Amino acid sequence: MGEWLKCNRHNKIRDIIRDLNVKLRGYYNYYGITFNSRRLAGYFHEVKALLHKWLNRRGGKATWQWERFTKLVNHWHPLLKPKIYHSYLSAKPN
Repeated sequence: MGEWLKCNRHNKIRDIIRDLNVKLRGYYNYYGITFNSRRLAGYFHEVKALLHKWLNRRGGKATWQWERFTKLVNHWHPLLKPKIYHSYLSAKPN
Protein backbone atom coordinates (compact mmCIF):
# COMPACT_ATOMS: atom_id res chain seq x y z
CA MET A 1 0.00 0.00 0.00
CA GLY A 2 2.88 2.34 0.76
CA GLU A 3 4.32 1.87 -2.71
CA TRP A 4 0.94 2.58 -4.31
CA LEU A 5 0.50 5.74 -2.23
CA LYS A 6 4.02 6.87 -3.10
CA CYS A 7 3.35 6.46 -6.83
CA ASN A 8 -0.09 8.14 -6.71
CA ARG A 9 0.51 11.00 -4.26
CA HIS A 10 0.45 13.52 -7.12
CA ASN A 11 -3.25 12.83 -7.86
CA LYS A 12 -6.08 14.88 -6.39
CA ILE A 13 -6.86 13.96 -2.80
CA ARG A 14 -10.44 12.92 -3.51
CA ASP A 15 -9.18 10.58 -6.27
CA ILE A 16 -6.53 9.08 -4.00
CA ILE A 17 -9.07 8.41 -1.25
CA ARG A 18 -11.64 7.05 -3.73
CA ASP A 19 -9.10 4.54 -5.08
CA LEU A 20 -7.82 3.80 -1.59
CA ASN A 21 -11.36 2.98 -0.44
CA VAL A 22 -11.67 0.46 -3.28
CA LYS A 23 -8.45 -1.20 -2.13
CA LEU A 24 -9.56 -1.15 1.51
CA ARG A 25 -12.94 -2.67 0.61
CA GLY A 26 -11.17 -5.53 -1.16
CA TYR A 27 -8.86 -6.08 1.81
CA TYR A 28 -11.79 -6.07 4.24
CA ASN A 29 -13.78 -8.45 2.03
CA TYR A 30 -10.90 -10.92 1.94
CA TYR A 31 -9.60 -10.63 5.51
CA GLY A 32 -12.82 -9.52 7.23
CA ILE A 33 -13.55 -12.81 8.99
CA THR A 34 -14.60 -13.61 12.53
CA PHE A 35 -11.97 -12.83 15.20
CA ASN A 36 -9.83 -10.72 12.82
CA SER A 37 -11.19 -7.30 13.75
CA ARG A 38 -8.05 -6.30 15.66
CA ARG A 39 -5.85 -6.91 12.61
CA LEU A 40 -8.29 -5.03 10.35
CA ALA A 41 -8.22 -2.05 12.71
CA GLY A 42 -4.42 -2.18 12.78
CA TYR A 43 -4.26 -2.27 9.00
CA PHE A 44 -6.64 0.70 8.80
CA HIS A 45 -4.41 2.73 11.13
CA GLU A 46 -1.27 1.74 9.18
CA VAL A 47 -2.88 2.87 5.91
CA LYS A 48 -4.03 6.12 7.51
CA ALA A 49 -0.49 6.81 8.76
CA LEU A 50 0.97 6.04 5.31
CA LEU A 51 -1.55 8.35 3.66
CA HIS A 52 -0.60 11.11 6.09
CA LYS A 53 3.09 10.52 5.39
CA TRP A 54 2.76 10.66 1.61
CA LEU A 55 0.35 13.62 1.57
CA ASN A 56 2.91 15.55 3.61
CA ARG A 57 5.58 14.80 1.00
CA ARG A 58 3.74 16.63 -1.75
CA GLY A 59 5.08 20.03 -2.65
CA GLY A 60 8.08 20.15 -0.35
CA LYS A 61 6.57 21.16 3.00
CA ALA A 62 4.27 19.48 5.48
CA THR A 63 0.80 20.97 5.08
CA TRP A 64 -1.28 18.26 6.72
CA GLN A 65 -1.11 18.58 10.50
CA TRP A 66 -2.70 15.60 12.23
CA GLU A 67 -5.87 17.48 13.32
CA ARG A 68 -6.57 18.71 9.80
CA PHE A 69 -5.74 15.29 8.35
CA THR A 70 -8.18 13.65 10.79
CA LYS A 71 -10.95 15.96 9.55
CA LEU A 72 -10.04 14.98 5.98
CA VAL A 73 -10.29 11.22 6.49
CA ASN A 74 -13.26 11.34 8.89
CA HIS A 75 -15.48 14.08 7.44
CA TRP A 76 -14.41 15.61 4.14
CA HIS A 77 -13.39 12.46 2.24
CA PRO A 78 -13.98 9.57 4.66
CA LEU A 79 -11.81 6.48 4.54
CA LEU A 80 -13.68 3.19 4.63
CA LYS A 81 -13.73 1.83 8.19
CA PRO A 82 -12.91 -1.84 8.89
CA LYS A 83 -15.83 -4.25 8.85
CA ILE A 84 -16.28 -8.00 9.36
CA TYR A 85 -17.90 -9.36 6.20
CA HIS A 86 -17.72 -13.10 6.89
CA SER A 87 -18.80 -14.44 10.25
CA TYR A 88 -18.36 -18.06 11.28
CA LEU A 89 -20.89 -17.49 14.02
CA SER A 90 -23.74 -16.61 11.65
CA ALA A 91 -22.94 -19.34 9.08
CA LYS A 92 -25.61 -21.98 8.67
CA PRO A 93 -24.31 -25.55 8.33
CA ASN A 94 -25.76 -27.68 5.53
